[in-house]
Amino acid sequence: MHNSSTTTARSPNRLFSSRLAREITVVLVVKSIALYVIWMAFFSEPVSPRLTADRVSEAIVGGGTGRPAEPQHDNE
Repeated sequence: MHNSSTTTARSPNRLFSSRLAREITVVLVVKSIALYVIWMAFFSEPVSPRLTADRVSEAIVGGGTGRPAEPQHDNE
C-alpha cells in the first residue's frame, strides 16, 4: 500500500509556498518583461531599405567617400 505522504508529486500550492520559489518566479517574470520591452524598443522596427552594407561600414569606419585619404605633401 502506498501512503499519500510518500508521493513525490507536489501540488501547485506547495510549490509556491516556499519564499525562494516565489522570489525566483517574480525575478524571472520581471526579466522576461524587461527583455520584451528592450526587444520592442530596439529590434521590432524593420530595417530601412536605404541601409546597405556599404553605408553601415562607412558609418562605423568614420564616413567619407569610402576611399583612403590622399596624402598631402607641402614640397612647394
